[in-house]
Amino acid sequence: MALRKIIIFTEDRYGCEFLRKLIQRLVDKSIISDIKVEKCGRLAGKCNPKTTRQLKASCELIEYDKLLIISDGENMDMQNVEKQIRIHIPEGTCRNIALVIIDSMIEEWICQGLCINYGSNPVKDLSDWVREHKNRRRGYKKYMLPSFAEIIDLNKLMGNRSFQRFLQALQ
Repeated sequence: MALRKIIIFTEDRYGCEFLRKLIQRLVDKSIISDIKVEKCGRLAGKCNPKTTRQLKASCELIEYDKLLIISDGENMDMQNVEKQIRIHIPEGTCRNIALVIIDSMIEEWICQGLCINYGSNPVKDLSDWVREHKNRRRGYKKYMLPSFAEIIDLNKLMGNRSFQRFLQALQ
């Protein structure tokens, strides 16, 4: 199968490095076919008009097979979150778009992959775990996100609904 080129936009500043590492692990384990991340950028936001310009520029300037937008659902209604994002997708410019809404936030994937019980605030639950298991007084900080891509258990992560949507989007 030919190498597929994707563009990814995510809300998290450190999300790009995390997703690049995670995708590479998925390719290495033959869970997904060969994918090359042509560009990964931080999305300006669900309700930010700059998002439209970001997406339009990327779609016009970069050769790609799929555009993947990953957004935190923040425990809100998925359809409303999707609607907030879709209004910023420029018509006629971008094609083959996949939108993945994570139920709460990307840290839920880490919690699931490390068997950490989490509720509506996975960042807090992960922070408590980091304090206890990694002896870091200040707990989890966002800059640590990419380091977890290499240690989470992919088999455990497979049980997460939004991760399943992510895998489907990569196909």
